[in-house]
Amino acid sequence: MKSIFEKLNSVEARVEQVIWLAAMLGPIDARVAEPLDKLLSEDIEQVQAVFPDLPPAVAEELEWSLGQEADDAFREWAVEAGRLGFLIQIATPVLTWLDDGHPESFSWSCYRTGWVYGDTLDEALAKGLEFVASRRAAEQAKASDIAISEAVHGA
Repeated sequence: MKSIFEKLNSVEARVEQVIWLAAMLGPIDARVAEPLDKLLSEDIEQVQAVFPDLPPAVAEELEWSLGQEADDAFREWAVEAGRLGFLIQIATPVLTWLDDGHPESFSWSCYRTGWVYGDTLDEALAKGLEFVASRRAAEQAKASDIAISEAVHGA
């Protein structure tokens, strides 16, 4: 566990939530656990991004149905597709960058989150770290574009 802490700490990241699908889907004809229910009912675009193979019919059920019907549709798909691993919501602060491409500062008062899925906890954490790396690369590219624009057009 200490190595997980060290990996997250080294890239300025933390795990906001862990949803273990095998444990939170619950029995048939029962509601899914609250953290999973919240994700499924509030953020269908994020669910589709995490599960690109989610059938359109299941996505539609999640988007338009409430409660048990949506839970049952997702549960049935997850079990049949073997998606019983871990959903992780990972967070990382937004960095501001200096002209030379080095981070100037960050604060946890402004951060981004993303959801990832892995069949194992290690796989989900690895994907979470990839998400953090992609956010850093996007922030650094944006900082470089701003610096180039200012150099060309004047500050």
